[in-house]
Amino acid sequence: VIAAGDYTTIAKPEQVALIRRGPGGSRMIRVVDLRPRRAVAIAIRRNDIIYVPRSNLGELANFFTLIRNALPVGFSYSINGNSYAQF
Repeated sequence: VIAAGDYTTIAKPEQVALIRRGPGGSRMIRVVDLRPRRAVAIAIRRNDIIYVPRSNLGELANFFTLIRNALPVGFSYSINGNSYAQF
């Protein structure tokens, strides 16, 4: 996770999923807690997938972004008699 740029404030580090291929090619999922002082050292293998879910705040921010992008909201302004509009 650190090599990928660490997690952000909207991440849920206590519910990180480590997904890897097990014996016979079956997929295994292990949920780990990466919060400080709770993390355990886990060796990452080639082709492992690490998924860090969004926190509730992250989900809420994503929701508002989707709503804002769906609404045709814009503004206009005038400087020295020249009008400008942005959408």
